[in-house]
Amino acid sequence: MRFGPPTPSSTTDLTFVLCSRNDRYQGDAVWRLSTALNYLAMQAERLDVASRLEVLVSDWGSPTPLREAVELTPEAAALTRFVEIPLSLTEELQGNSPFCEVLANNAAIRRAAGRFVGRIDQDTLVGADFLGRFLSLVESSGRDRSPEESELAARVERSFTFIGRRGIPLRFAESCPDIEVVASYVERFGRYLPREGSRQRPWFDAPVGVLVMSRDLWWEYGAYDETLRFWGFMETDLGLRTAVRHQHLDLERFWGSDFFHLGHTSRRLKRTTRRRNPRCYPSRLHPNGDAWGLADYDLTVADADARLASPTDPGRSPSGLMGLAVGVAAERVAEEAIGAARWARGLVKGDRIHLPPPPSRLEEPPPVLNYVPAAGQAQRAS
Repeated sequence: MRFGPPTPSSTTDLTFVLCSRNDRYQGDAVWRLSTALNYLAMQAERLDVASRLEVLVSDWGSPTPLREAVELTPEAAALTRFVEIPLSLTEELQGNSPFCEVLANNAAIRRAAGRFVGRIDQDTLVGADFLGRFLSLVESSGRDRSPEESELAARVERSFTFIGRRGIPLRFAESCPDIEVVASYVERFGRYLPREGSRQRPWFDAPVGVLVMSRDLWWEYGAYDETLRFWGFMETDLGLRTAVRHQHLDLERFWGSDFFHLGHTSRRLKRTTRRRNPRCYPSRLHPNGDAWGLADYDLTVADADARLASPTDPGRSPSGLMGLAVGVAAERVAEEAIGAARWARGLVKGDRIHLPPPPSRLEEPPPVLNYVPAAGQAQRAS
């Protein structure tokens, strides 16, 4: 039985989707995921908007489910559900790719109930400024808006909307501090941290803070191209496809970036050892079949459990006071990252996107498109 579109929620305005696996990828990946989820919930509670949010984590082939490994506060557990994709299925589908992000993310996107769906990395912190501004912009109540705000809200409804992110230094993140420490650090240094990929062209060919579109647009384009089974280019590919019919919107020009990536490698992006996806212009607007997002599989969507106490005011609790002290000690780390970014901006022109000439037009897919597995993959049952 094929999983069709879920009934849109009348109260969920924004679903965040992300993918992860219970492993030790470049350090403590489970701590980074736990921190990102707890930080998001902390900001949602601060703004009293938790009832308007949903978080779907696509658990890609974890031997022990992520929901049993992450340490979440009650607030984060209430927001979060896990789309569990078993190891046997991931090994069948990903072929020689070690982690197929497009399939993992698409599985969560297809099952999202929010009016808007935002894709983030599993180790990206979502700030309160973005949450407050975005949810205010898209709320359906009849409150008065300025002409500029009304125009921006209309553009968000029909646009590929992308915001970049800032980098939290590896030297700070690898110590796996408590959530209060992380919150204090971002509060103190966040606006000074360097923007990742700020020189890349086009502007959306860069590390993602959030890629957000209306749920209808995700479905119109079949989300990410599921043939891009390796690393990189998946946002750029989707941006090139959506540009045929819809606008691109760089919300960072209006609001700045309120997304912070927990560093986990000292390698520069262009020196990654991961196998890259080919950087080619797409030839179809909707490259996937009707069963995109693992629609033909009966996947478990499980609730999260709380294992941590609710975070406290970092200025009042003993752990919070220690967090402030660690934040002061970490000032040198932040200053080094900021100084390095300023030096690089003066010397490096940055990576530019290199693509072959575009096709004369992007072809629409046929009405029925059969799934053709890549070499080494098993044929999926009808």
